[in-house]
Amino acid sequence: MQLLRKHLPIAVAFIMGVLLFFQFYIPTRASSTFLENVTQWDRIIAGFALLLGIYSLLNHHFHKLRRRVPGWGFSVIVYAGFFAMMLAGFIWGIRNDPPISFTPLISGLVAGADDAVQYEQFVTSGLEAVPPEEVSPTVQSLYEVIEGLVPNDAVLFVVDYGQTDEADLYPITLVLLRQCFRKELRVLGVSLVEEGEPFLEQALSTVAPEFDAQYGADYVNLGFKEGNEQVIVSAGRSLTDAFPTDFEGTPTSGMTVLEDLESLRDLNYLIEVAGGTEIDPWINWWITNDGSAMYRISIGLTTLADLDPAYRPSYGEPYQVQESKPFMWMYDNLFVPMQATMFSILAFYIASAAYRAFRARTKEATVLLITAILVMLGRVPLGTLLIRYWSDGHWVPVMGLSGDQEFLSWFTEWILNVPSMAAQRGIMIGIGLGMISTALRIIFGIERTYMGGGD
Repeated sequence: MQLLRKHLPIAVAFIMGVLLFFQFYIPTRASSTFLENVTQWDRIIAGFALLLGIYSLLNHHFHKLRRRVPGWGFSVIVYAGFFAMMLAGFIWGIRNDPPISFTPLISGLVAGADDAVQYEQFVTSGLEAVPPEEVSPTVQSLYEVIEGLVPNDAVLFVVDYGQTDEADLYPITLVLLRQCFRKELRVLGVSLVEEGEPFLEQALSTVAPEFDAQYGADYVNLGFKEGNEQVIVSAGRSLTDAFPTDFEGTPTSGMTVLEDLESLRDLNYLIEVAGGTEIDPWINWWITNDGSAMYRISIGLTTLADLDPAYRPSYGEPYQVQESKPFMWMYDNLFVPMQATMFSILAFYIASAAYRAFRARTKEATVLLITAILVMLGRVPLGTLLIRYWSDGHWVPVMGLSGDQEFLSWFTEWILNVPSMAAQRGIMIGIGLGMISTALRIIFGIERTYMGGGD
């Protein structure tokens, strides 16, 4: 038994320690393959260790329940949570089902004059008019989404640009409207920028007669509505509440074009033609708050703005709506909030420990207290107002006094980058030496606590 309990573990630790040491310094294909195999063995061993840990946890709480020691009620919660999660995972699985709907966030994008020309070619002559190697995927996506709509589908058409961008955006506005009317879609025109209302009215008055579209039945001009994202939120609850009248003041409640359309959820698409060098506030709100998930409607965007690259992956890609399985629901709505609560309580504990540590009873504690106060003041605007630094090298603690350089922010950075960084590097060097020392003790059999004893 001594061979299995004592000598064999020490021999395995020594051999594997030496092999992995030389593997790190011999970068060959064979050593890399060896490391991959060892990593897989580690995962298998970790699986058994996890089972052993679960058994130990349940056994510990079982004895607490059997003896009814103080706090045994928490053991009941441990058992209930463990078996609830385990059964949910075994019965329904732990992974969510594939997406159940196809709702892109931004399903198409026309950005700039070149894209606008290409889109007009698509509408007038079809996709064949542009060589495949020159086709923009986002432009094609917008065209195909609108082409995929069926007659009587409803589209919210938003015109948000002024006279400055008229030359670039008004032609594409006409092209988009012609495509919508050719598809016999219901068009709800609106502008969230006051300067855009005249261009919306002019475009509708120009294009609608070309297709014999009737006002109030096939399209409506809801005019300018102030409020940006507030208008969208209101329309998400009720279209007639958000737009009680059209641009001329006629009530919208009895219009045929709005029949069976109660809110944004009942629309089939949203087209936005936006000017300016920055993205519209309400479009930014829509993307940030995931409006496509909220209202189950995607956007076709035409803009001159230089959009944040973070938005670009959503162009033309499906927005995946998934129903959470019980396992993931419990994880997201029970485990994660409890974990956040634990760390929140830890913050109060740290504050309490800091208060005790900063009590100036010794010289070292006094230095720590003063340094902490200076660093904290240097991280808030109040500190820079209290202490300023002049260009001639003098600093004075007078509130509101302006200078060329802020002393406190500079001093804070100096503390963090020089003495604090030096101390951190010293600690990290000590940790590294400690790790090396512990590894050598384990490899040579001096440290044996991992075997359950010190001998």
